[in-house]
Amino acid sequence: MYYIQEFGEELKAKMSPSAQVDTNFVLLLKNASAAYYRDNVVFDLEFYYDKFLNYHDYTYQEWLDIVFGNSHPFFIPESRVLYEGVNISAMTYVFPIVTGYGGKEGFAFYNKKHED
Repeated sequence: MYYIQEFGEELKAKMSPSAQVDTNFVLLLKNASAAYYRDNVVFDLEFYYDKFLNYHDYTYQEWLDIVFGNSHPFFIPESRVLYEGVNISAMTYVFPIVTGYGGKEGFAFYNKKHED
């Protein structure tokens, strides 16, 4: 987990040269149904989505299909997101990775937040 966090932090630094752009690294493991963010782990993706990362335009199942239905990096279009209890407008970059443990898929998220 340490190396994945280190990877995420390095990629964040490259993607976010401006102090005005807030990026957040989140690792999602579909097979383990886990989300890793801010040194925390939640072992239930649906719970994580409902409580910490709820997209106004997508149900949980739609969001899951979008996130894990791609094998190449892509953007989720800018939309309203309830992120850790705060309503924001965010464009999310999704970067598929392989965790190296049993070939389980992981996805790194970078939410570029735009405060209203």
